Amino acid sequence: MHSIFGFGESRAISFVTVASLAVIFYLLAVFARTYRERITVIAETSIVVTLVTAVVHVLGFAIYSNAGQGLAVPNPVGAVSIIVLMGCAFLPIFLNKPMIEKGKLYYTHLVLKVIGISTTLFLVLVANVWQLWLMAFISTMLYTLVCRKEALTDRWRIVIIPALWTAGALFFLITNIALLPRLRDRVSFYTTPSFSASYVLAGKALLKRPFGFGAENYAIAYDRFKPVPSATRYLDSSSEVTTMIVEGGSLMLIVFVWLLVATVRTLFNPESPRGAVPIAVAATVVLAGCFLIPFSMA
Repeated sequence: MHSIFGFGESRAISFVTVASLAVIFYLLAVFARTYRERITVIAETSIVVTLVTAVVHVLGFAIYSNAGQGLAVPNPVGAVSIIVLMGCAFLPIFLNKPMIEKGKLYYTHLVLKVIGISTTLFLVLVANVWQLWLMAFISTMLYTLVCRKEALTDRWRIVIIPALWTAGALFFLITNIALLPRLRDRVSFYTTPSFSASYVLAGKALLKRPFGFGAENYAIAYDRFKPVPSATRYLDSSSEVTTMIVEGGSLMLIVFVWLLVATVRTLFNPESPRGAVPIAVAATVVLAGCFLIPFSMA
């Protein structure tokens, strides 16, 4: 039953979850042309609701309980690093011009975009870790690069706002200034081995078990291949890529590389539809984040 429904955090990648997502993505692909605008608004609404919920918890107004751990952002919402990563990934979509005729839905869509950009900025400032600032930098830089032909007609959306994000990301990457230290103490962050140790461990695990140790079995691989004797037992690697290699093996690595190559090709393909470019940038940012952040719920 665990292999079908999953257990613990592996429920997110269980057979039932993946099959359900496959059905949803198939339906989206079928109805994408007819209901593209509505699907876009629904997707942006879902991520904005998540971002706003995270902001509310960071400010101390808890909506969900967290099993008495006293954390402002609990597991039902997700780790703040993952929420901020999704916000950074959605920046190109938030910045993209609404493809809806002016009316109530148009202005609702516009308000959603403003809220999404504002809440993402607030959460990045709260988290203030170099990985997330780097994701914000990559997201806005790629968006400006692929949409540079529209820069003359829409400077604010294509040049000025992304430039401000890029400059801010570089500034905080270099200075590491914490503007909101009290709020940062309210959120939980992952504890993982170092990047070098994670990649060495992933290589040893791949050679030992080419098809991986199985979902949620990173701790078993760490106990076997940990670089130095230690009483600390890590449940996740320092990045999602190395966790996938350890748990999913060579097949997971092949699928990830294929997905990365396909996304980058779509991103720089001049024949890609206008609406697909921001989505490709968002997907690229998420895949880049896999090299820097573990997708943990805690």
